[in-house]
Amino acid sequence: MGTGIFTKKWPYRILLLFLFLSIYSMALSPGITTGDAGELTSAAMVMGIPHPPGYPLWTLLARIFSLLFPENPGFGTNLFSMIVGIASILLVFEIVSFDAPYWFSSLVATNIGLFPQILNYSTITEVYSLTIFFFLLLLFLYKKGYSFLLNYALGLSLGVHPVLLIPFLVFIPV
Repeated sequence: MGTGIFTKKWPYRILLLFLFLSIYSMALSPGITTGDAGELTSAAMVMGIPHPPGYPLWTLLARIFSLLFPENPGFGTNLFSMIVGIASILLVFEIVSFDAPYWFSSLVATNIGLFPQILNYSTITEVYSLTIFFFLLLLFLYKKGYSFLLNYALGLSLGVHPVLLIPFLVFIPV
């Protein structure tokens, strides 16, 4: 199973990347949608605080994407959710491939990426796609044994969503 950067995983990674780039870009909302999208986009534009708990890391990262499209900041924050959603799918592939064949890992990642809630959160402005990404990142770093990076990501994850306090309490002894 190769140990370098160019392993036999790359065709699967590239296939997943392009598959979900095409699917999610077709489903991507062109602007602000219902729910918290307006409030979150406004907070990203002015570096404000959306409703509690505030989501400071999401606001900082979404600000960058909202500046890329000043005429339609909602599209920028939706694009941010899409990129984070695709990164989450790639993390699922990496986590499953620790213990399973690559073809099976890509099948699992594809099924999770096509799950309706994941597809929805990855194509609209919402904090859940970044929350899912950080949960998977914490799991990936834990399984790889990167304790320094895990602790750094644990600290960052507390600025994403309070639900990530649970993995914080589980992984902190590492």
